[in-house]
Amino acid sequence: MAWHYSTAELARKARTVTATIASASAHGNAEAHREARAEMAALRIESTIRSEAGYLDEDRLNRLADLMFEVDQK
Repeated sequence: MAWHYSTAELARKARTVTATIASASAHGNAEAHREARAEMAALRIESTIRSEAGYLDEDRLNRLADLMFEVDQK
């Protein structure tokens, strides 16, 4: 599935992370593979937020910030 990134910078970072995932997978480095997959998820979330930012009201933004804080604490 192709992913559309909201900025060229995010697309560039995604290409780099995709290469890291492929390399880690090819070399059997499970830890690096997991970290790169987490980075890719973060890039996709950031891209989605940037794309939809105009549709997010203050309550939704606050809930999102709370969720991000909870995840960061784990």
